[in-house]
Amino acid sequence: MKKDPTNDNPDNHELHHQRGPRDPLHEGITEAMIEKLVHHFYDKIRADQELGPIFNNTIKDNWPVHLERMCLFWGSVALKTGGYKGRPVPKHVALEGVTPDHFKIWLSLFRQSAIEVCGHDIGLHFIDRAEKIAESLQLAMFFQNSIAFKDTFINGELSAKIPEKGTKNQTSNLKQTNSA
Repeated sequence: MKKDPTNDNPDNHELHHQRGPRDPLHEGITEAMIEKLVHHFYDKIRADQELGPIFNNTIKDNWPVHLERMCLFWGSVALKTGGYKGRPVPKHVALEGVTPDHFKIWLSLFRQSAIEVCGHDIGLHFIDRAEKIAESLQLAMFFQNSIAFKDTFINGELSAKIPEKGTKNQTSNLKQTNSA
């Protein structure tokens, strides 16, 4: 326990615990809670009209392995166990047919599951992390797979953004330059 450094009153000697980088997201989170959350959430995913087919086609009959891996992942996120050693970004980037709208559904189902399983207070900690993870995965998946512009400079000034090789979009001129 550390003294709260934000408390300017020297007469207040209350000690407050400040969460450090290796502390769990919330002291009420347990491995059993994470397991229940992961299973509850993926039950919703599998039943979802949009996401169910994507997950089932990708995971196939390896659901027990996937669920165990997701428990390790969330244990690493929420309890700082360090048990997850995977690389989620390349796995997600390789998926075909996933859109940003799928992430909206994913987050909605996760939010519901987190509150239902963990209650409001702890659920919000999981939701905060899930939103950051979803944002990171979307940046990796859709920025990389959409317009990847290369800056073009003339005489040190930005002249245009040219799509990288292999992208579908055409050149977008940002500035017209005149040669004198």
